[in-house]
Amino acid sequence: MAQSFVDYVKDLWNSVFKSKENTAVYNEERKKLEDYLSEAAKAEQDSRLPDAPQYERMENAAVSDEEIEKRAKDELAGYESSSRSAIETENEALNKKYSEDKAAAQKSFYEKNAAVESAYSKAKEDSSNDSLKRGLARSSIALNKQYSLNENEAAAKTALASEINSKIEALDNEISALGVKREKAMNDFNIAYAAKLTTLINGLKDERETKKAEALKYNNSLTEKEHSAAVDKEMNESSLYTQSLNQKKLKNDLGDTTDYSANYSIMRTILSKLSPSEARKALAEDAIFKENLSERYYYMLYDEFGR
Repeated sequence: MAQSFVDYVKDLWNSVFKSKENTAVYNEERKKLEDYLSEAAKAEQDSRLPDAPQYERMENAAVSDEEIEKRAKDELAGYESSSRSAIETENEALNKKYSEDKAAAQKSFYEKNAAVESAYSKAKEDSSNDSLKRGLARSSIALNKQYSLNENEAAAKTALASEINSKIEALDNEISALGVKREKAMNDFNIAYAAKLTTLINGLKDERETKKAEALKYNNSLTEKEHSAAVDKEMNESSLYTQSLNQKKLKNDLGDTTDYSANYSIMRTILSKLSPSEARKALAEDAIFKENLSERYYYMLYDEFGR
């Protein structure tokens, strides 16, 4: 493979540099070559169209069924806790009420029973005193009256006992029923909670699928836009390149030398610093001269350095 023109010229100039005394002129000419190559590369880069745009995709991290279930339970945690607490609180409140009603009924019984005893004790004492005053303490009348008072007291106490027993039994039944009512309330809540949880989970799954479909649709639209932009860029670059080639050909055909005068001037300066044989070899072997000059300018260099 032929040595590149830049490497060739650098090697050539290094040898020339050793033999020439005017290094300031040499360095100046070398800088012209570097500037020329830099500007040519920059012009080529600037002629390219910008890259087709790349769009940021919509992220859609897949959410598992387990994560959805946990999220649903977390959302219902407050509802579940407050509902179960309400059932327990109501149960405890009723148990406390029935227990207090039971204690109050027992206290009332004792107080009424004591009142009956006190009342009949006084009545029996008053009757006995009255009989003594009348001299009837041992008479059948006095005995019958005492007997009647005893019977009435017993009947009153029996009525009180029956009443308290009925109340206590009713309250005990209510307290016993609390466990059954609590269990039923918990079962009813569990059914309602399970239905609510299932509805929420299904809703979250539907939301997941909707977001997945939206992300896929959106990202596909971006892919289409990027592909379309890339195709447009490629077609435009191809069109511009064709136009450039046609324009160069047209200018060559018309003998337009304006675009190549600077190239010619720099290349002539470079070749003039070489020996005739070195300049002829560089012009013949390196394609950089012919590719960057019109035919007229190239043959002008060839007439001067290539024969």
